Amino acid sequence: MHSEDIRRPLGLTGQTDPEALRACLDMYVKSTFPVGGKMRIAGLRLDASDLDWSHGDGTEVTGPAISLILAMTGRRAGLSDLSGPGQATLTSRMP
Repeated sequence: MHSEDIRRPLGLTGQTDPEALRACLDMYVKSTFPVGGKMRIAGLRLDASDLDWSHGDGTEVTGPAISLILAMTGRRAGLSDLSGPGQATLTSRMP
């Protein structure tokens, strides 16, 4: 996630190990403090388009795993890569 904080504003791309992404996804869906991921994604179903990973029930939000992580942690930079009927709800929950 922190590498994306640096890369995206600079227009750079990078590769992240899929298992590291999966571990971060699993961690942030339960996170309350300080990033608030659990509350931000309440009532949404998240589906990673590049991994075999999903979480939750409710209105769907789909996109690359790294973009889901960014959105779960309150970073607007991930929102443009996400789609689905739950994307507007997730966007409204951003700081």
